[in-house]
Amino acid sequence: ITRIRDLLPNQLGSKLLLRSLFLDRIDTQMLDNNVCQLVESLWIESIGDLNNILAVKPETITLTTIVEAEAALLEIKSDSKSSSEAEKRFYSLIPHQKTFVVDLTNNRRTLIDKLDLCQMLRDMVSVNELTNWNIKASIEAKYRALKCHIETLKNDTNEYITISDMISSSTNSNEQVIIHQIYSVAKQTDALTFRSTLFNQKQLFHGSKYNNFLGILSRGLLMPKVVVNNLGVVRTDIGCLGYGLYFSDSASTSLKYTTPSVTRPDRRLLCISQVALGESAKFYSYASDLTQPPESFHSTHGVKKYDENNSKFVDDEYAIYNPDQQRLLYLVELSWIPHMIMLINHQYYY
Repeated sequence: ITRIRDLLPNQLGSKLLLRSLFLDRIDTQMLDNNVCQLVESLWIESIGDLNNILAVKPETITLTTIVEAEAALLEIKSDSKSSSEAEKRFYSLIPHQKTFVVDLTNNRRTLIDKLDLCQMLRDMVSVNELTNWNIKASIEAKYRALKCHIETLKNDTNEYITISDMISSSTNSNEQVIIHQIYSVAKQTDALTFRSTLFNQKQLFHGSKYNNFLGILSRGLLMPKVVVNNLGVVRTDIGCLGYGLYFSDSASTSLKYTTPSVTRPDRRLLCISQVALGESAKFYSYASDLTQPPESFHSTHGVKKYDENNSKFVDDEYAIYNPDQQRLLYLVELSWIPHMIMLINHQYYY
């Protein structure tokens, strides 16, 4: 069967034709059990998080309300009367369970968490409107709402073996990684916007929290919001190369940014993306204020420390500042035992 990515080369036909081919393939796809379990877990986990935090049902919150709530958060800049009023407005727009109501004026870092909550709500509104917020909707309806083609790779194929080797060869020897499934992924937006002609392309890893993947699959990776100057804190997703999308050629490095599933214990998700790096500016010290690569460059590369280079980077890190320079290729479902975990069976302590 022709792979969905092969149906969508940038050189083929009009964008309208590409969209038609893509949607037709998704609508007629027969889902295997692995894809069904993945989609169901993403759905339940995302809605479950919101139900734990919110004092109202997520479906009662509109996109307009979310925009107003984000605006209120960005008004909280200092300990002032206006900030206090903005905080009250935020909690009135997005009612929280009492245990999740935090003083945002004096707990600045929590502002970032609330902005991330608003993004999760945006994702949920976008995806769930297509199923009328019905958690019992058919798995096919939930899958179509993602607008993303997902296909399980058989473990005896060259493609599966290549990806498996890519992970094992970039995992630290004192860690354990167990691959459960590898999924081939294709997004319509990636096919239409990816800068396929830009040189120096690599397949790189990207890690994220499990409950972020409903949004990642439905709308793609997002650039971090430039809010540090307004809020007076550094976002947790702002790295040593500034406000970009981060990738690594090391599975161990990207796995540090993943979290295990709640509904499928110990399982994590790891992205493998095609990244068009172009001319990459090398950095040996941190440059956390970057919002774009230096002039005449397309990306940045934090060079891994070796004895002779005195670099501050523990691992090779790559950052792009335009989402059109990446497209999601694979999603790997795995279990990971990092080296700092106590390995009871071997009585190792770290």
